[in-house]
Amino acid sequence: MKVKDFLDIGANVGIIAGLILVGVQMQQNSDLLKTQLLFEEGLSYVQLEQTFIGENAAAIWAKSMGSPVDLTLEERRVIEGYLWSYLESWKTLYRLHELGLIGNEWRTRVESDAAFVFGSIYGRGWWIRYAANNTNPRELNELISESVQRSPNGTMDYFDSVTKEVVLENTKTHPEERTE
Repeated sequence: MKVKDFLDIGANVGIIAGLILVGVQMQQNSDLLKTQLLFEEGLSYVQLEQTFIGENAAAIWAKSMGSPVDLTLEERRVIEGYLWSYLESWKTLYRLHELGLIGNEWRTRVESDAAFVFGSIYGRGWWIRYAANNTNPRELNELISESVQRSPNGTMDYFDSVTKEVVLENTKTHPEERTE
Protein backbone atom coordinates (compact mmCIF):
# COMPACT_ATOMS: atom_id res chain seq x y z
CA MET A 1 0.00 0.00 0.00
CA LYS A 2 1.13 3.45 -0.84
CA VAL A 3 0.96 6.56 1.31
CA LYS A 4 -1.80 7.84 -0.97
CA ASP A 5 -3.91 4.76 -0.13
CA PHE A 6 -3.50 5.37 3.61
CA LEU A 7 -4.47 9.01 3.13
CA ASP A 8 -7.55 7.99 1.14
CA ILE A 9 -8.58 5.51 3.86
CA GLY A 10 -7.97 8.14 6.56
CA ALA A 11 -10.02 10.71 4.62
CA ASN A 12 -12.89 8.26 4.17
CA VAL A 13 -12.83 7.35 7.88
CA GLY A 14 -12.85 11.07 8.69
CA ILE A 15 -15.86 11.63 6.43
CA ILE A 16 -17.74 8.71 8.02
CA ALA A 17 -16.89 9.97 11.53
CA GLY A 18 -18.07 13.45 10.53
CA LEU A 19 -21.36 12.06 9.25
CA ILE A 20 -21.86 10.10 12.46
CA LEU A 21 -21.18 13.26 14.49
CA VAL A 22 -23.69 15.22 12.39
CA GLY A 23 -26.27 12.47 12.98
CA VAL A 24 -25.67 12.55 16.74
CA GLN A 25 -25.98 16.34 16.77
CA MET A 26 -29.22 16.17 14.80
CA GLN A 27 -30.62 13.66 17.31
CA GLN A 28 -29.62 15.90 20.21
CA ASN A 29 -31.25 18.90 18.53
CA SER A 30 -34.39 16.85 17.96
CA ASP A 31 -34.45 15.82 21.64
CA LEU A 32 -33.95 19.43 22.72
CA LEU A 33 -36.80 20.56 20.47
CA LYS A 34 -39.10 17.86 21.90
CA THR A 35 -38.17 18.94 25.41
CA GLN A 36 -38.79 22.59 24.64
CA LEU A 37 -42.16 21.84 23.03
CA LEU A 38 -43.16 19.62 25.95
CA PHE A 39 -42.22 22.29 28.47
CA GLU A 40 -44.01 25.02 26.51
CA GLU A 41 -47.15 22.89 26.17
CA GLY A 42 -47.24 22.25 29.91
CA LEU A 43 -46.50 25.88 30.69
CA SER A 44 -49.20 27.16 28.34
CA TYR A 45 -51.78 24.89 29.96
CA VAL A 46 -50.79 26.03 33.44
CA GLN A 47 -50.95 29.67 32.33
CA LEU A 48 -54.39 29.10 30.83
CA GLU A 49 -55.66 27.54 34.05
CA GLN A 50 -54.16 30.33 36.12
CA THR A 51 -56.12 32.93 34.16
CA PHE A 52 -59.21 31.53 35.90
CA ILE A 53 -57.73 31.98 39.34
CA GLY A 54 -57.97 35.77 39.40
CA GLU A 55 -57.29 38.17 42.26
CA ASN A 56 -59.19 36.52 45.13
CA ALA A 57 -57.58 33.11 44.86
CA ALA A 58 -56.26 33.05 48.44
CA ALA A 59 -59.67 33.84 49.96
CA ILE A 60 -61.39 31.27 47.75
CA TRP A 61 -58.73 28.68 48.52
CA ALA A 62 -59.17 29.31 52.27
CA LYS A 63 -62.94 28.98 51.88
CA SER A 64 -62.43 25.64 50.15
CA MET A 65 -60.57 24.44 53.25
CA GLY A 66 -63.30 25.38 55.71
CA SER A 67 -66.55 25.30 53.74
CA PRO A 68 -66.03 23.36 50.52
CA VAL A 69 -69.73 22.62 49.98
CA ASP A 70 -70.49 26.35 50.11
CA LEU A 71 -68.28 27.21 47.13
CA THR A 72 -70.06 28.86 44.23
CA LEU A 73 -69.55 27.52 40.73
CA GLU A 74 -67.18 30.42 40.04
CA GLU A 75 -65.17 29.66 43.18
CA ARG A 76 -65.02 25.96 42.28
CA ARG A 77 -63.57 26.91 38.90
CA VAL A 78 -60.86 28.92 40.67
CA ILE A 79 -59.95 25.91 42.79
CA GLU A 80 -59.98 23.73 39.66
CA GLY A 81 -57.42 26.05 38.09
CA TYR A 82 -55.23 25.72 41.17
CA LEU A 83 -55.46 21.92 41.23
CA TRP A 84 -54.98 21.56 37.46
CA SER A 85 -51.92 23.78 37.53
CA TYR A 86 -50.16 21.53 40.01
CA LEU A 87 -51.19 18.39 38.18
CA GLU A 88 -49.96 19.71 34.82
CA SER A 89 -46.66 20.69 36.40
CA TRP A 90 -46.19 17.16 37.75
CA LYS A 91 -47.15 15.63 34.40
CA THR A 92 -44.53 17.76 32.66
CA LEU A 93 -41.89 16.67 35.15
CA TYR A 94 -42.88 13.05 34.64
CA ARG A 95 -42.59 13.42 30.85
CA LEU A 96 -39.14 14.96 31.24
CA HIS A 97 -38.21 11.94 33.35
CA GLU A 98 -39.52 9.59 30.65
CA LEU A 99 -37.30 11.36 28.11
CA GLY A 100 -34.34 10.78 30.40
CA LEU A 101 -33.75 14.49 30.97
CA ILE A 102 -34.27 14.42 34.72
CA GLY A 103 -33.93 11.69 37.32
CA ASN A 104 -36.41 11.00 40.08
CA GLU A 105 -36.84 14.67 41.01
CA TRP A 106 -40.41 14.40 39.74
CA ARG A 107 -41.16 11.80 42.45
CA THR A 108 -39.71 14.01 45.16
CA ARG A 109 -41.80 16.96 43.97
CA VAL A 110 -45.03 14.96 43.84
CA GLU A 111 -44.40 13.30 47.20
CA SER A 112 -43.72 16.64 48.86
CA ASP A 113 -46.60 18.56 47.25
CA ALA A 114 -49.49 16.15 46.62
CA ALA A 115 -50.60 15.78 50.23
CA PHE A 116 -50.69 19.57 50.55
CA VAL A 117 -52.42 20.24 47.23
CA PHE A 118 -55.03 17.48 47.55
CA GLY A 119 -55.02 17.27 51.35
CA SER A 120 -58.37 18.92 51.94
CA ILE A 121 -61.96 17.76 51.56
CA TYR A 122 -62.37 19.52 48.23
CA GLY A 123 -58.92 18.53 46.98
CA ARG A 124 -59.43 14.86 47.88
CA GLY A 125 -62.88 14.83 46.29
CA TRP A 126 -61.52 16.41 43.14
CA TRP A 127 -58.62 13.96 42.97
CA ILE A 128 -60.83 10.90 43.55
CA ARG A 129 -63.16 12.02 40.76
CA TYR A 130 -60.33 12.96 38.41
CA ALA A 131 -58.20 9.87 39.11
CA ALA A 132 -61.07 7.58 38.17
CA ASN A 133 -61.07 8.72 34.53
CA ASN A 134 -57.80 10.22 33.38
CA THR A 135 -55.00 9.42 30.99
CA ASN A 136 -52.09 10.27 33.27
CA PRO A 137 -49.28 7.74 33.54
CA ARG A 138 -50.27 5.07 36.07
CA GLU A 139 -47.10 5.64 38.10
CA LEU A 140 -47.95 9.32 38.55
CA ASN A 141 -51.55 8.57 39.56
CA GLU A 142 -50.43 5.97 42.07
CA LEU A 143 -47.85 8.26 43.63
CA ILE A 144 -50.39 11.07 44.05
CA SER A 145 -52.97 8.69 45.53
CA GLU A 146 -50.44 7.20 47.95
CA SER A 147 -49.33 10.66 49.09
CA VAL A 148 -52.91 11.75 49.70
CA GLN A 149 -53.77 8.50 51.53
CA ARG A 150 -50.73 8.91 53.80
CA SER A 151 -51.82 12.41 54.76
CA PRO A 152 -55.50 12.95 53.86
CA ASN A 153 -55.59 16.25 55.75
CA GLY A 154 -52.14 17.32 54.55
CA THR A 155 -53.04 20.95 54.00
CA MET A 156 -54.34 21.67 57.48
CA ASP A 157 -51.75 19.34 59.05
CA TYR A 158 -49.08 21.49 57.47
CA PHE A 159 -50.63 24.75 58.68
CA ASP A 160 -51.17 23.31 62.17
CA SER A 161 -47.50 22.30 62.37
CA VAL A 162 -46.40 25.76 61.22
CA THR A 163 -48.69 27.37 63.79
CA LYS A 164 -47.21 25.21 66.57
CA GLU A 165 -43.70 26.25 65.53
CA VAL A 166 -44.71 29.92 65.41
CA VAL A 167 -46.22 29.69 68.92
CA LEU A 168 -43.09 27.93 70.17
CA GLU A 169 -40.80 30.55 68.66
CA ASN A 170 -43.00 33.34 69.97
CA THR A 171 -42.83 31.98 73.54
CA LYS A 172 -39.04 31.79 73.27
CA THR A 173 -38.64 35.34 72.04
CA HIS A 174 -41.54 36.90 74.01
CA PRO A 175 -41.99 34.85 77.22
CA GLU A 176 -44.26 37.53 78.67
CA GLU A 177 -46.88 36.71 75.99
CA ARG A 178 -47.05 33.05 76.91
CA THR A 179 -50.56 31.63 76.73
CA GLU A 180 -51.77 28.56 78.59
